Amino acid sequence: MGLTDLFSRGFYGQGVTVAVLETGFYHTVAPQYRQNIHNINIRPTAFDWYSEHVDQVLPPLEFCNPYTTPLHVKFEIGMGRQEGFRFYHGDSVASLIAEASPLAKILPVVTSLDSRDGSFAKALKKLSKREDVNVINMSRILETKVDDETQLNPRVLRALEKCAIKGKIITFSACNADNLPIPTNPTRDWINVQTLNNLNLNLIADFFENASENLLKHTIVSGALNLNSDTIAHYSTWAGVGKARQNYIATKGINYCSIFRGNWDGTSVSAPYTAATCANLLSSKIWAGAEVVESLFDGAAPKPHEQHIYGRGVMRGGDALEELLAN
Repeated sequence: MGLTDLFSRGFYGQGVTVAVLETGFYHTVAPQYRQNIHNINIRPTAFDWYSEHVDQVLPPLEFCNPYTTPLHVKFEIGMGRQEGFRFYHGDSVASLIAEASPLAKILPVVTSLDSRDGSFAKALKKLSKREDVNVINMSRILETKVDDETQLNPRVLRALEKCAIKGKIITFSACNADNLPIPTNPTRDWINVQTLNNLNLNLIADFFENASENLLKHTIVSGALNLNSDTIAHYSTWAGVGKARQNYIATKGINYCSIFRGNWDGTSVSAPYTAATCANLLSSKIWAGAEVVESLFDGAAPKPHEQHIYGRGVMRGGDALEELLAN
């Protein structure tokens, strides 16, 4: 996908900070920031990952109280996963970025999924003012309950616009939806949306319909590829033929997670992989965020006659660098 090409040219993410928005972290952050969790199954780790990456991980920003926010507010329920999943998911995303962009700083950002506390919008607004933050990754699902704070919440959309104005790159996952395309015609008719995945995809389509041109120039939605091939993974959302296709790129969807000593897959992998590639390209401090995003799209390996699946194509970090150097 291009990381080794960038490493060989000295692009390791130096001088760049990637903010990771998740509902919780446990193994990634320093022990003094680890939450006091009772009766929740926190996945064990074989070693202290933080001690090996202490120079990379910044103190977390918390926009909801990790000790008093009720779990049914802080975590989405109904996904068939144990509640502890929401702690180690953030760990996995942060660790992937840290290892794929080894000189970048990682900023864990804790928000809830509930619109009533406004923590997601508050976090983005704060990040828009952080001069050191260059990339914002959101591998969290586009939430679907009535009280969820999605990227379509007007407060969130305004905060994302502020981030784009400051030149920050925004990466988020395309959703795991078993080869369903992002719809052409978005809908807000919640009653007629029959499945969780269909609703998520409508939210993604709506996001691209509502985002400004400047925000779109700073946004990448990442689909997932199979291991060791350039074919779309069976679980990954397709690009579709709507507006979102112009911002869709396919990249690695499986990665070894050193915290838990095993492979994990999903579009939750592809988004941070894209974020890390952006961080590496930004390490030269020559190019602006929008230029890096454009280079990734222009340097992607196209899939003729399959743009409805792969969007702009398969991400190639090395080719993106050549696009930047040529311009």
